[in-house]
Amino acid sequence: MKTCPACGADNRDTALFCRRCSRRLVSERRCPSCGRANPADAQFCNKCSTPLAGGVAPTPGLTGQLAPQSLLAGRYRILRRVGQGGMGAVYEAEDLRLPGKQWAIKEMSDAALTDPADRAAALQAFHQEADLLAALDHANLPKVTDFFEADGKHYLVMEFVDGQTLDELVVGAGRPLPPETVLALGVDLCRVLEYLHGCRPPIIFRDLKPANIMIGRDGTIKLIDFGIARLFSPGKSRDTTTLGTPGYAAPEQYGKGQTDARSDLYALGATLHFLLTGRDPADEPFKFPPARRLNPAVPAELEAVVARAVANNADERWPSARDMRRALTRAAAGPVAVAAQPGAGASPARRPAGVSPAAPPPRSASPPARPRPPQPPAARSPVRQTPPPPRSRSLPRAAPPADWPTTGLFYGLVVFILAVANVLLYEAGFLGDLFPLVWFALSMVAGYLVRQTGAIALTWLSVPLYNTLVGQANDLSWTLMLSLIVPVELFFLWSRYRLYTPIAMLAAGALGVLGAWVVADLALDDVVLLGAAVGVGSLLAYVVGRWLVSVLM
Repeated sequence: MKTCPACGADNRDTALFCRRCSRRLVSERRCPSCGRANPADAQFCNKCSTPLAGGVAPTPGLTGQLAPQSLLAGRYRILRRVGQGGMGAVYEAEDLRLPGKQWAIKEMSDAALTDPADRAAALQAFHQEADLLAALDHANLPKVTDFFEADGKHYLVMEFVDGQTLDELVVGAGRPLPPETVLALGVDLCRVLEYLHGCRPPIIFRDLKPANIMIGRDGTIKLIDFGIARLFSPGKSRDTTTLGTPGYAAPEQYGKGQTDARSDLYALGATLHFLLTGRDPADEPFKFPPARRLNPAVPAELEAVVARAVANNADERWPSARDMRRALTRAAAGPVAVAAQPGAGASPARRPAGVSPAAPPPRSASPPARPRPPQPPAARSPVRQTPPPPRSRSLPRAAPPADWPTTGLFYGLVVFILAVANVLLYEAGFLGDLFPLVWFALSMVAGYLVRQTGAIALTWLSVPLYNTLVGQANDLSWTLMLSLIVPVELFFLWSRYRLYTPIAMLAAGALGVLGAWVVADLALDDVVLLGAAVGVGSLLAYVVGRWLVSVLM
């Protein structure tokens, strides 16, 4: 009941005005703990999160009980529950101190764990995830902004990714992803693994799988759930705990040896195999039928890269994420010979090619529980050891290297060097009528290396801009130069700067020639000459760019 402060009459809880004196009633609910005035429909105190009278109090020890619009830690307003797992939940929330942006809040409770050792291990993994992510800075890793405890539960506030996991993407589509999409995803994942493995000490993710890879609406991927990632300790012969997801975890993660960077590459290979075929590797761990047998659309070069990554013997896998990324880049560029190593687990397929893949078992969007792993071939069951006590949260800050090919410095250096080369060749004049061909080729090389907006156009326009600065006349009109290069830039922008195959580069050049013909009103003879120069320049750029990628990256 609401009591009128003017006349003392009792009114209904939902009344806005007093039934006796018609005075406006204050719509608030007082917190019995801190005395804070809250909105009439609030279920929890906006200051201390105490359940208000009439509200639904969360069950102690259980996660996923926070109601929409409730306030957590006096700061975070819960919008909705995104996922729920055995020991945790994930919410989408907004920060009242920084309005306008959503955050993901991971909630963890150890109340369901009765074994003190299991409880300590779970708490250590949660703390470690906060420490690792707080020390890292990469475009494909979520940023952590806060970490706190409330009501016996632990909370981690991080960047919210508006999208879905790769597992949800494949299952929702009901078919494998296109090989060119998988190639692009594989290159991006190799880059983030390069970053993690290049930290000092190296960070081993140990649970790479489609369910732990989010893809946003803008196409950016994010690795999530660092709960079992760890700093690599050289000299250890084996891990003390058996962690990972069956089907994606390498054999050495089951007590046979120590996990290192190659364990993550095994999981990456298993992930790419699933994306290409739709086959769940948990059905038969450590056995991967040739991808082309299940999906004939997979290129042989890509199949060989994946087969080497999932070799049971770590020494037969790719030695580093950088080597695997280079192999994927070569596979995307065109037919190349990539030798598959023995031991890659080429067992007969469980279903004929062309049959729609079976959907993986239902999953939760929350941090996944770790099931008991299966026994790998020829490996004895490891003896269960008591997990070490929780690490201190004051871990040394990692000193990761820059992701060189995606930095602004790399972009600037490539464009500057090739632009200067164009100007010097123009001033030298020894190329004669061949200069436009080389000029266009060097501009396309800039795009091939950088693969970002404006690289081709800036390199191409270096010559007319130079002439304008020094007061010289341009051999070609600005209309012609812009009408040629703008369609090229738009083509690669449409492809998100991933289609740099010979056919794609020729198609981009053809669009540029078409644009010049339409806008600049060229004669037919000039169009033929321009088309020949652009075509040869595109192929030359592809050859030179591919060689430079193998040298620089």
